[in-house]
Amino acid sequence: MSAPRRAAGALVLALVLARAAALRAQTPAARSVAAARAQLEALNSDSAAVLLRFAVNPAVGASFAERVRAYTLLGIAELGRGQQPAAARALREALALDPELRADSLTDLHADLRATLDAERAAMARARALTLRPEVSSDTLVPLYGGRYHVAVVASARAWVGITITAVGEAAPTYQDSQLIAGLAPFDWDLRRPDGNAATPGRFRLRFTALDAAGTYAMPVERELELERQAYDTLALPPRIRPADLKPETTYVRRRQWAPLLRGGAFAAGAALLAGFGPAPSGASDGRAYLVGGALALGGAAGFLSGRRVAQADSAAIEQNRRFREADEGRRSSVERANVLVRQQARVRIRMVSGQ
Repeated sequence: MSAPRRAAGALVLALVLARAAALRAQTPAARSVAAARAQLEALNSDSAAVLLRFAVNPAVGASFAERVRAYTLLGIAELGRGQQPAAARALREALALDPELRADSLTDLHADLRATLDAERAAMARARALTLRPEVSSDTLVPLYGGRYHVAVVASARAWVGITITAVGEAAPTYQDSQLIAGLAPFDWDLRRPDGNAATPGRFRLRFTALDAAGTYAMPVERELELERQAYDTLALPPRIRPADLKPETTYVRRRQWAPLLRGGAFAAGAALLAGFGPAPSGASDGRAYLVGGALALGGAAGFLSGRRVAQADSAAIEQNRRFREADEGRRSSVERANVLVRQQARVRIRMVSGQ
């Protein structure tokens, strides 16, 4: 083989080896972007979109240039699939990375690329004209009961400004509100959930949004907050009065009654009359009648002397129990008032953990 041919063969071999080495040196993102470009040229938009979504995944670790390229090609792939909103989002991401992006070399891949890119560039320019500047305290204390967390945001133009505060890990907002304003938009959160219960301590995401009359959205502004309840101690209420703690308010006495004595006397008198005027043997009075009458008289006297057990109110015990109850109510009221003061002084600490 001649020397020129050997030199040409060596050059070709070197080029092939260099190309193979370059391919091996490429990052996974770069290989995916290159493969996606080939799929787009072959009109396989679905396959290209799958490769490009892999390339823009943060876990892949693509470089700045690789991300710009991947988002641009993803916009083209979505246009090829007829997914205009998805294409607009992808190109918006590319423009957010590189506001001066030009894709003239890629217009042959899809006819609508330039128009879509220009529309997103104009929309982002309008969005930059409507800006939000939050005014949120980095660390503040708010009364736990009746307190309000005051935040505000400044809109650069007249727009509907909205706020949502959402517990991290939940979908529904804990608090949300909006108002049409140009300038400072203040908001107050009463630290309550929509059902009226107090918000549970933890992480919360504060998000401001704005939309003007032309339909232009401002770039949202977010802050992450930590809500902590400050510890406070209340006094335990004294135990309720037990019935055993009170004196009996009824006492029993024996009252002498005349009825048994009169009744016994009447029966005794009747027996004596029978003994004196009734028939008796040998013309003498009947002594048995006297015995019966005496017994009846003694029974009546015994009933009179023993009396009857009668219940009556004990005014001294009633007065003592009343004073005891009043003192107990006074102690309980004093503790309750002290606890109210402690709760009124309780605070919730709200700290700004992070923001963008």
